[in-house]
Amino acid sequence: MGISFLNNMNIKRPKEEFKTLAKISRCTELIGLYLVNAQVSRKPEIGQFKNIGAEFEYSGSLFERKDDQFQAKVDISVRGVNKDEDEPQPEVSIQGEYLVTYKIIYNSEICDADLEVFCSINALYNVWPYFRHLVSSMCNTMYIPQLLLPLLRIIQGKQADDRDMIEETPQVE
Repeated sequence: MGISFLNNMNIKRPKEEFKTLAKISRCTELIGLYLVNAQVSRKPEIGQFKNIGAEFEYSGSLFERKDDQFQAKVDISVRGVNKDEDEPQPEVSIQGEYLVTYKIIYNSEICDADLEVFCSINALYNVWPYFRHLVSSMCNTMYIPQLLLPLLRIIQGKQADDRDMIEETPQVE
């Protein structure tokens, strides 16, 4: 039996950022991705994990730029909280910090501001399957039901302030 936090995970970003993403994507390639730090915790009490809801947080940013390479840092976490409590406390928490390395394969006019946008979108998208694996593995290790995370979709928002809005559809199986 698994607990599915979300049916869909849609993160809205402004249209202008997709133009920047396309520009940087054409002149870069992914050359490495690794987990730098992970933290997990769960309540130690024996019992059932019932009516669990998700609290998801992430950030992606330019970490370092050197010669023809740059690194993005992605911090990502999910907390499972008991929705039946008046002031929900985490039942389980899984956090990962990743570094993603890219190579600039040809030099177009790339500024750090464009790389920031690229890192906040593309790096998260690249890290997501590895974070899903970390969550699945840690659920087994912590002896709790699987927390099934959905596919990640980064979609174009209609307004310029549609940054980092997360549309979630809760579901418990």
